[in-house]
Amino acid sequence: MQEHIFKPLAMESTTFHIDRHPDIQTRLVATSRREEDGRLEPADVPFSMVVPDEAEAGGGGLFSSVPDYMRVLLDLISDTPALLKRETLDTLVFAPSIPDGPATAALVANRLITGSMGQLSDVGLNYGLGGMFIGKDSSSLPAGSLCWGGLPNIKWFANRERGVAGMYATQLLPPGDGLSSELATKFNQEVWKIVDKGLGET
Repeated sequence: MQEHIFKPLAMESTTFHIDRHPDIQTRLVATSRREEDGRLEPADVPFSMVVPDEAEAGGGGLFSSVPDYMRVLLDLISDTPALLKRETLDTLVFAPSIPDGPATAALVANRLITGSMGQLSDVGLNYGLGGMFIGKDSSSLPAGSLCWGGLPNIKWFANRERGVAGMYATQLLPPGDGLSSELATKFNQEVWKIVDKGLGET
């Protein structure tokens, strides 16, 4: 990953071993939890800060920053991507991969993932390689978008056809926090308003 992902994209704040990088650890955003009355209280990080070498895996344990993560998203929508071939992006990443049925129906029911997608009825939810694929326009993401969410209410999207990517990031628990989902939806909507008006780079 260091050779094929982090170095090519100049991702200098991304590591499995934050305990070995005090310069990165000092910039780690504190974790909070929203209580039932709406108050935010300090909370423990919901995962281990020490990852054994043998546990390095693409499925979890990686620490990163928003600028570093955006470098990945921007590469995915680039005309000249560094990480994957254009053919791979066209056929496996930004394309539905599962026939309609129980698997796609389960996506709609998963509010942790779909909470920032806006109106969910008949938006052609499916999977692409690495995320959820939006087949039809929703109220906050256009068709052709790839998106996903993370446990502390992190949500990102990338749309290759439109050349736009964005990320809403918090370090807030619990997963699927309602207010975070509302804010992420508004964030997405504002991004696309700017794009549609042609007001500048996003």
